Amino acid sequence: MKKIIVLLVLVSFQLYGQTTYEQLNDLYKQSKFFDASKLVEEFSSSNLKDFKSQVLCGDIFYDLEDYDKALKYYLLAEKIDKREYEIQYKLGRTYHRLGQDGKAFEYLDDAIDEVKKKKNIEAHIELAKAKIRDKNISEAEIWINRAKDKNKKEPIVYITLGDLYFSQGVYELAKNNYLEALQLDDKNVLARSNLAESYYWLANRESDSDLANELFKKAIIEYDLVAELDPFNAKAFFQTGKVLFWASRFEDAAPKLNRAVSLNPENKLARWLLAQSLSNLNRCDSAAQHLEWVSNNIDSVKVKAQLLLARCFSANGESMKAVAQYEKIKQDTTLDVIDMKRFGNAAFLSEDTVKAVSIFEETIAMNPSSSCDLMLLLGQLYYVKKDYNNAINKFVQRIETPECEDGKEKAIYFAGLSSLFYANEEGIATEEKTLRLDKAAKYFGQAIALDSTDLRSMVFMGDVYAAKNDLEAAGAQYELVIEKALQDPEKFSQQLRQSFAKICGMYLENKKFDGAIKYGTLWSENQPDSEYGPLYVAIAYQNKYVNSQNDADKKGACDWYKKVLDVNPKNATAKKNRDALGC
Repeated sequence: MKKIIVLLVLVSFQLYGQTTYEQLNDLYKQSKFFDASKLVEEFSSSNLKDFKSQVLCGDIFYDLEDYDKALKYYLLAEKIDKREYEIQYKLGRTYHRLGQDGKAFEYLDDAIDEVKKKKNIEAHIELAKAKIRDKNISEAEIWINRAKDKNKKEPIVYITLGDLYFSQGVYELAKNNYLEALQLDDKNVLARSNLAESYYWLANRESDSDLANELFKKAIIEYDLVAELDPFNAKAFFQTGKVLFWASRFEDAAPKLNRAVSLNPENKLARWLLAQSLSNLNRCDSAAQHLEWVSNNIDSVKVKAQLLLARCFSANGESMKAVAQYEKIKQDTTLDVIDMKRFGNAAFLSEDTVKAVSIFEETIAMNPSSSCDLMLLLGQLYYVKKDYNNAINKFVQRIETPECEDGKEKAIYFAGLSSLFYANEEGIATEEKTLRLDKAAKYFGQAIALDSTDLRSMVFMGDVYAAKNDLEAAGAQYELVIEKALQDPEKFSQQLRQSFAKICGMYLENKKFDGAIKYGTLWSENQPDSEYGPLYVAIAYQNKYVNSQNDADKKGACDWYKKVLDVNPKNATAKKNRDALGC
């Protein structure tokens, strides 16, 4: 009974081993290398004495370009049969990939010796490929020709010769050899894939745009054929996506690269190109997982991947996510000026003004000469917050930065405006107020000198005189603005309205009623849609009537209140005063 149980165990183990080999080999033949790799460790341990099983394990990792693991399993196979030709050339090619040339050529030479009188050419081809990688073109050509002498009907001979020319940038000859390989086997995936890449580089070198486009189309057609021939060929999808990425065709590149990554999630470059494609398409949610993977697995582009994600969030209007991402990056590295600006803008758009201001200040300190726009923006932020002192400092910094000449007049204008408003704040000391008004006058004077049509600065210059109680100078300034604005009343409608309001108010406040009547009437004539021109005239006439009891003044007041109500029947002041006069 005991013997029967042992026998059953052995039979079940053999069946299990055979089935697993078939499964693994099927996955390998279907180019499902990543899926196959997940089964390798357990399978190898269960078949430590089976030569072909260990070779298969090595082949899987070799095609995944994980040469260290490939070597591990090839060495296990060598322990089983070190004289086997297959393991010799496979160890040779793997050692060469790992940069161990001495061992590589020793194994490849031994493999060639094993088949001197046979038609096997794999070792010759691997030796030629090694020489191509070493840029030893003459020796590579020798070994290709020796392989050709042994078996000239093998497509790999012409593929390798094409690779030789491709490595030298002779894409036309490379293309011809890949085509010759396809004459022997039109379903050869490697030949077609390499042909596609040759077409791509021929297109890049072609000066004739029509011909270049034709070659590019041929490249894409060939890559699509590769995908049809081998739908699980991760390399084919990767190559297609890579070519499309280089051509900035991100919309087309993304699905190809996504397929490549799904077939081989460990392909770092495919993942990186996919992440960049999705970022360029502003598909931040899709890009995020790949950028995160890249930042965790590819040290050389870690920061760039994190930055791409932050920029993607910023461009996509996802400000809070952008802020969080930039804060994460800033823990590990220093952001450049452009990204600091993006960081600050994201903070501002997420309504964290305090953070935005802090970031902008840091950015300006990093490089004032490239922060002209930022100094103006930050000054305006301070201005909006009524932090006039900091606003003035920032505008002045921009004015005094030599690289910030363009748009300087705007900074000067805002420096004057901030100085004026600072001077008019409650509780400011008399000496400080005078100093700030003098500064405001200086900046408005500079703005007007730079642009004689800057009527808004002229209006505020009048406000400076008014704040200094120089009513004559203020009146003259407002009159000057009105005179200039009336030359193009549509263009300067705002400045015209402001100046009329200011001069009328000033005359009314100082009981110069005839002046208020004069400019209120002029205002009504030039801006008849405004109720305030006739309102100033009416109030001025009413005040005159109170002093003179002259019926003409009363009639004037009544007539002008009627005009106010014609423009705005709901004007409460006009109604109340008209009723009080008994009009």
